[in-house]
Amino acid sequence: MRSSFLDPALATLVLLAGCGNPPIEPEPRLFLDGAFEFEVTRGIFFATGTVRSPSPGEKDLLLDVYFPTDERVPALRPGFVVVHESFDNGTRVSPTAVHLAEGYARRGYVTISMDYRQPQDDPPTEHLARDPNDPASVAAAAARVDASRAVEWLRANAATYGVDPGRIAVGGFSAGAITSLGLAYRDPGEDGAEAQAVVSMAGGLYGQESIIGAGDPPVILLHGTADPTVAFSQSEAIVARAVDVGLAYEFYPIEGGGHQVRPELGRIVDGMSLEDRIADFLYRHLDLSGAAGS
Repeated sequence: MRSSFLDPALATLVLLAGCGNPPIEPEPRLFLDGAFEFEVTRGIFFATGTVRSPSPGEKDLLLDVYFPTDERVPALRPGFVVVHESFDNGTRVSPTAVHLAEGYARRGYVTISMDYRQPQDDPPTEHLARDPNDPASVAAAAARVDASRAVEWLRANAATYGVDPGRIAVGGFSAGAITSLGLAYRDPGEDGAEAQAVVSMAGGLYGQESIIGAGDPPVILLHGTADPTVAFSQSEAIVARAVDVGLAYEFYPIEGGGHQVRPELGRIVDGMSLEDRIADFLYRHLDLSGAAGS
C-alpha cells in the first residue's frame, strides 16, 4: 500500500517551491514619493517687519525648516517655501502649510513654513496694496514682502541646508497662494524674490494678471469651481493670461469644490492624485531628474 505522506526532504522542496522569493519593495522615487525621513527645526529668525501695533517698531519673523535626513537623499536638494493660508491670525503651523511642508520634506525637498505680518500688526504697506484703505489688502502686501524675504533667506542659507538655489518653488493655499502668485509675478523693478515654480491652491491675482510674462515661473493651479471665498474665475484669469503669453501651466478645476482644497488632494485625475500631480509638475519644471540621479 502506497503511503499518502511525502518524504520529509521532498516535502521541504515542495514547501520552498510554493513560497517563492518574497516580493521586493521598489525603491522610492526621489522628489516624487513621500518616503524619506526628515527633521524639523522650529522658530528660526529670518527677518523683521515694520509694524504699528501694538506699538510702532519691528516684529521678528520666524520660520520652521523641514530638513531631509534620509541618507538616500542627495546632498543638493530643491527648496520649497510654503506660505500659510490666512491673512487673519494665521501662522506657520496652519494645517495646510504643515501638510505641504512635511509632505515635500518626505519627498526629499528642504521646505520652510514662514510667518508673515497680519492685519493686527498694522503693517505700513499701504503703498504696495491694491486697496490702501483695506487693512486686509495692506496686510496681503506685507505678506508678499515677508514671503520674498523668506525666499531670499533660503537662498542665502542654501549651502547650510543643501539647497540648490536655482530650484526653489513657492506656494500655498488661499492667502498663501495669493501671496505666492504676487511674489512670483510682479512689475519690472518691483521688489521681490525669484522662484522657479509656483503652486496655487485657490489663489488669484485680482486683476493683475497682465503682469505675467512668458519668461516667468511656471504655475500649477487647483481651484474649486464653487469657491465662495476666492472666486474660481481668479484662476481662470491666470490661465487665460498664461495661454496668451505662452507660460507653462497646469490647471485642475475641482468640480463643485468650495474653499477647501486639502481634502481634495487625494482626488484621482487621469490615474494620478492631485497631490502627486503637484509633485510631478515640480519634478519636471524644476528639472529634478538630473538632481535625483546625483
